[in-house]
Amino acid sequence: MSDPIGGITSTAVSGLQAAQAQADQAASNIAGYGATETPVPTGGPALTGTQPSNIAGAVQQASGGTDLTTQVLDLLNARNAFAANLDVLNTGNQLQKQAIDITA
Repeated sequence: MSDPIGGITSTAVSGLQAAQAQADQAASNIAGYGATETPVPTGGPALTGTQPSNIAGAVQQASGGTDLTTQVLDLLNARNAFAANLDVLNTGNQLQKQAIDITA
């Protein structure tokens, strides 16, 4: 017999780990932005269009093809993914408690 609650838990934990890895990579790229090393691309969409000159430096394309705006958005996406997976984990825990209460 499969354990559906265990499946929920393992999926949520995997999602938490993936979100943490994405957040770590984006934070590392943000911390190293403007350094001589090329940031690791995270696969986010590139910023397009013209930018006002007063913020041009902040959104300037990095040598690795990754810009600061994309890195910040990746960090926010990782935060949201982490929160969503944490909600799934909490729901799984509630289901497990209810299952124990029913069988007790």
